Amino acid sequence: MPNIKSIRIDWMEGCGNDPRFVVEWDEEPALDTLRYQSRKTQHGVTYLGLAGEYANFAHWSPGNETGYGGKLCEFKLEDGEVDKRKGPWSSNSDWINQLWPLTRVVEVTWGYTSGAATEAGVIRACREAGIPLVRVQLTNHLDSGMQLQPLRAESFLPKNADEYAVIERLV
Repeated sequence: MPNIKSIRIDWMEGCGNDPRFVVEWDEEPALDTLRYQSRKTQHGVTYLGLAGEYANFAHWSPGNETGYGGKLCEFKLEDGEVDKRKGPWSSNSDWINQLWPLTRVVEVTWGYTSGAATEAGVIRACREAGIPLVRVQLTNHLDSGMQLQPLRAESFLPKNADEYAVIERLV
């Protein structure tokens, strides 16, 4: 099962974007090995698949089936059933963390790919790498949910610090 082998921060210098967690996996994540959980919401169905510290998620809603180019995607569920959905979208970690608050995920990148890892895996890898972290909430979007942000070693502040309320120091 894929776990985070190493982690670093891309501070996205020169632009206003938040920093990215860049990971290296101990084995390449494979979508076909995932078993998904699903949650029905008023907007459709959301899927979360976990393997080790790797996470994959998607959201499907009727009438909006153009995600992934309208591709028919199969979600192998934990109970052995298979949900087939046309054109789901990748969703985002805030939405997943609202639906699965005990299994929090963090958006990460590796190589030329973006995806997600478990929050516990990111915290563990940052702790091992000596990267300080805080849990923050956007101050101008209080309904956006909490997220992890690395701290700059020289100031112990997250990038774009004026946009966040620090909730908790983690590492």
